Amino acid sequence: IDEFTYSYHDNNNSNNNNMDIITSNNNHNNHGENPNINNNVPLPVVLQTRQQAPFLVQCFLLTRRALLQVARDQQSLLVMYGLTIFASFLIGMLYHKSAFIGPPSVDVIAKCPSSYQFLCAQNQEDTYMVQGLLICLALGLTMGSSSLATFGGTEKLLFMRERLTGQNNFAYLLAKFLSVLPNQLLAPLFFTLIFQMLMSPVVPIWQVYMTALGISEVCTSLAHLLSIVMVDNRALIVSVVSICICNILSGFNPTLHQLNDSLGHVIGTVLPALSYSRWAIESFYLAIVSVYSSIYDINISLKVWSYSLDQYVLALMMPFVIGTALRIAAAIAIMKK
Repeated sequence: IDEFTYSYHDNNNSNNNNMDIITSNNNHNNHGENPNINNNVPLPVVLQTRQQAPFLVQCFLLTRRALLQVARDQQSLLVMYGLTIFASFLIGMLYHKSAFIGPPSVDVIAKCPSSYQFLCAQNQEDTYMVQGLLICLALGLTMGSSSLATFGGTEKLLFMRERLTGQNNFAYLLAKFLSVLPNQLLAPLFFTLIFQMLMSPVVPIWQVYMTALGISEVCTSLAHLLSIVMVDNRALIVSVVSICICNILSGFNPTLHQLNDSLGHVIGTVLPALSYSRWAIESFYLAIVSVYSSIYDINISLKVWSYSLDQYVLALMMPFVIGTALRIAAAIAIMKK
């Protein structure tokens, strides 16, 4: 107290004097100078010479700490990987006996009444659209809900405290993104491996994995953004509801044609285009049916879903585009904190 020239009142308890000085200082922060503080006293040498660590050093230290935080939260890891494996196993067991049988021959279709020939020309057995929808819903909810803690909870208080010390916000953001990258890559991989083992689909494993990885990218980035801009309980509700809405607008039921007719051409086109499920289901379905294109005439079924084999690369990449946009929005939100 004496070093900073606070004055004591005679015949008073020293502890009371200290509390009076602190209270007086807080009261005068926004109302002028505090008469008990001598502003001419220079800062201690330690505070004068203190410098912030270089950007790369902050990135290294923050990333190391973030990775340790993720590794120590074993309960959350167990829940995330447990739900991922359980969902993949459940979907695989439900559809492991499913098979793809294309439309009947032209002669059979010709025997149908003219008003029903379009229905007769559709695939006789095809559950891959349902499988794609369940994959989007199960993996999306798992990755989304497990990613809210990256920037939410006590992490918000920690960020606000360290920001006051001059911590670089971009270094913090980069460290957090890097810390969740292993889980973001491994969870879809486990999901794909179990799914492939049970289903034995005819497509290469990398195509199914890329679809699952796109789902993980979108839902993880969405959870990061919501946990930054909202309080924890609202972020959880909004993330779950948003993922469910994306699956409603996936184009499965109602189809893209029906969404266009119900919502109008503009809204019925824009809203499904913003849904990760719309693109993930399309990429999954096209990867499967393209194998049978040399055996069956699949053009009718593709017309029903408004799909095209030429759009496979676009459908595969769009979830990553949406996820990148959400990451940029999360970065802007954290930089403005």
